[in-house]
Amino acid sequence: MLQEAIRVHKGAQSSACAVRGGGQAHTAQHQTGPVHARLVCAVLEFQFANHPGALDPSAILEIEMRAFVRHWFDRPALYAALDAQRRARGISWQQVARETGVAASTIVSTKRAGLMETDGMLAMVRWLGCTPEKFIRGSESLSATQTPSETAKFLAGHRFNAKTLYQALDTQRRSRKMTWLEVAQEIGDDISPPMLTRLAKGGRIGVHVMVAAVRWLGTTIEVFTRG
Repeated sequence: MLQEAIRVHKGAQSSACAVRGGGQAHTAQHQTGPVHARLVCAVLEFQFANHPGALDPSAILEIEMRAFVRHWFDRPALYAALDAQRRARGISWQQVARETGVAASTIVSTKRAGLMETDGMLAMVRWLGCTPEKFIRGSESLSATQTPSETAKFLAGHRFNAKTLYQALDTQRRSRKMTWLEVAQEIGDDISPPMLTRLAKGGRIGVHVMVAAVRWLGTTIEVFTRG
């Protein structure tokens, strides 16, 4: 009989999952918060329940790495790319603003840390002729596998559809029989249920919320920019 013991250490921001099966014990340790510890342990529990004895230590490590990668939008990298293209063309920030439809002050502010609105970011990225995934750290492999046709779809896309994102989140939430609190906890420590449920009404959405939610769904941003 397969037996599993899961220990989650709170407060000290450390956790360990010990999984036993077939007379062997594998322990995976990492530094993280309790929410992400619960997530990786849940993944391991699911895998062992459906494929007993199928995981060796290297497989456990792979699951850990997938679960604990944090995705974030690299604002300074976006600014550097914008500035490089601006200089190459010999134009001012005011001209960049006219071509993107984004205020010059907003564009220049991307070099500093802080919140960013999704539609403004999409306009700047489209001006560069690439996809947002190029600037999302933790998803380099996904960005590298995007085809020219997928990039073309994004470049021809529209504003970000927050309602469609909400519907996708709710569909996955219902299929997994989760509460909005559980969804928010899996998406990120700084995400709250109201941040997600308010998307049902559409409107603006911050880049940090959008990136975390889209990556939780395992899809690309382009999906939510279609007309």
